[in-house]
Amino acid sequence: MDHTDPDTLRRASRYAGLVGLVFLVLAFLSQNPPFYSDASNAELLRWVQAHPTALYVESVRTGTMMVLMVGFLAVLLWRTGLRDPLRSGVWALLGASMAIDMVWAGVYDALAFAGRHDIGDSAVLALATLTEQMTFTDGFLWGIAVLVICVAALRTRTLAAPVAWLGVATGAFKVLEPAAQVALNKTSEGITGPLGTVLLVFWVLAASLTLVIRPGSARVGVADVEAPLQGAGHDRG
Repeated sequence: MDHTDPDTLRRASRYAGLVGLVFLVLAFLSQNPPFYSDASNAELLRWVQAHPTALYVESVRTGTMMVLMVGFLAVLLWRTGLRDPLRSGVWALLGASMAIDMVWAGVYDALAFAGRHDIGDSAVLALATLTEQMTFTDGFLWGIAVLVICVAALRTRTLAAPVAWLGVATGAFKVLEPAAQVALNKTSEGITGPLGTVLLVFWVLAASLTLVIRPGSARVGVADVEAPLQGAGHDRG
């Protein structure tokens, strides 16, 4: 993509904003499995056996949300003009996050299958526990990606400063969340998870609306800044 093409910039930015809004809609369409509650083992087993379709839907939702998130962040990354090796590092982090979520989606499918075919209570409970704990595995990786993208957006003014700072806060929180939660509660579960989710929702909403309403507000990217500076240096030489 060419940073000098304003039409391409506006189209890609608007599409990314719409993708972000779809991501938020899907975020609120959870099938509400009882894995994240104080439900007993017997209650978990009954729910899994009675709701296999809900688990299959949750599998599709999980995979789709990560694909949308990667697409959304990819456009934000492109708008900054960030160069290698940081750009490749961000792509590696997003790829790893997508791989984790694809496995997570597969675990939902396996859980639905186990519940429908009476494979055994122990297997169902093990898969339910794995499904719950995988909630906490991808945020660290995409948190780093969001942090890098938003710092670059602050430097290049490719996002409004308040939105970029909110993204910095969101990314930093997600990076620190796992260690902080273990230090506070000696477990992966606790108050930091909901707080991180709230930050993410507000940042994606703010960034998405910015891209839809003001898609051409990005002024320059890193590549566009460096080229004239290098030219000026040659002129002085």
